[in-house]
Amino acid sequence: MNFLVNPTIYPIFQILISLILCLGILNFGKLINNIFFKNFNYNFFNLSIGAIILSLFIFLIFLFEILDLMIAPLAILIILLGIVNIKFFINTNYLFKKIIKNENKLFTIICFFFIIFSIISLGPPSMTDATDYHYGVPLNIIKFSTFPNQDVWLHGSLFGYGELINIIPLYLKTDNFFSFFQLLSLVFFFEYFYRKNIDYNNLLFSILFIICTPVILFIISGPKALLFPQLLTTMALYLYVSEKKYNRKNIILISILLLGSTQFKLSFILSSTVIGILVLLKTFNHDKKNILNLIIICLLIFFPKFYYN
Repeated sequence: MNFLVNPTIYPIFQILISLILCLGILNFGKLINNIFFKNFNYNFFNLSIGAIILSLFIFLIFLFEILDLMIAPLAILIILLGIVNIKFFINTNYLFKKIIKNENKLFTIICFFFIIFSIISLGPPSMTDATDYHYGVPLNIIKFSTFPNQDVWLHGSLFGYGELINIIPLYLKTDNFFSFFQLLSLVFFFEYFYRKNIDYNNLLFSILFIICTPVILFIISGPKALLFPQLLTTMALYLYVSEKKYNRKNIILISILLLGSTQFKLSFILSSTVIGILVLLKTFNHDKKNILNLIIICLLIFFPKFYYN
């Protein structure tokens, strides 16, 4: 895929590839979602499930030592899924028209913030740990088909799904994918609550309250996997509290979100464990058979990392 790189159009190429990859992961997650979780067909769940499953798949093919053979076909597949995601562009066009016609000043301010955030997220990475292991680990895998020696490079052992999913964009010579991906996940997170018919003014105030926090600039300006796991655990907690029908699909979805957050950033194992215990207790009270599903999901997501270590 290196033939796609042209130094004269490099910045535009990076932005285009990042957008297409995000749409490809969104479409990939939608295909999985339509099979297993039809009642949760929202962009946030599509993007989250797509990213978690794709990262897990990359890890598995790496452990089977076939990453060199699979990386190009996998990149092409995600790009094709992104290109054919025509419905997203139609919805975006409809959204732009709605933004232009909207007279709510608070909504206009929020849109202005997100335009600025988009520009920041598509900028080149500059934070120290981004140029260290967040990009160093996937680049090491691409070049040498192995993880860094942990005895020589201590930070190399801190990799998670956030580094694994970066293998594809770095293979395609774009380094602003994950920062834009996290911003897009935040937009879809708010979109979910908008589609749930929550009070419009309260929702706008909540969005403004969140995006006005200074730390948001740090989170969206690099590939550090912080914002996305936060959204995963927050959504899992919301589903646990709000969903009245606590069935097998709910349990599996909440489990995937929680386990995915721990794999993207290990420090989220603390909050995920607390919510996971609540989910386990609720599952035990409603349907003890679903505990087996929880165990299977835990093994599928945790075993590759456990086997590697």
